[in-house]
Amino acid sequence: MLSRDQTIEKIKSFQAEPPFNCIYEKVVSSAAILLSNASAVFNFEGQNVFPGSSGELQLTGYFRKFYIECMIEPGGITFVVEENDAEILYMENQKINKVVRIIREFDNLMGKE
Repeated sequence: MLSRDQTIEKIKSFQAEPPFNCIYEKVVSSAAILLSNASAVFNFEGQNVFPGSSGELQLTGYFRKFYIECMIEPGGITFVVEENDAEILYMENQKINKVVRIIREFDNLMGKE
């Protein structure tokens, strides 16, 4: 697992790699926005990012009993949350604003733990 700063550097390193050099800006800016919001809420114990063959990025993070995954594609975001290895949320083709709002809602829930 990587630190937040290492993950951001890894995201930036994909810029020159095809197919990212064509669609880089939208996907990477979405990844950075999600990472910033998710990191603030979850204070990840570990995170990482992986490139896909079609220009998507998979951003993952761990926090306590939660596993968060965002598959960021030019056409939308798939957002998954697992708690103790059980899927508790799965959303496909979402806009970044909605995913950020849901991430922030988790902040309220976890404050009550």
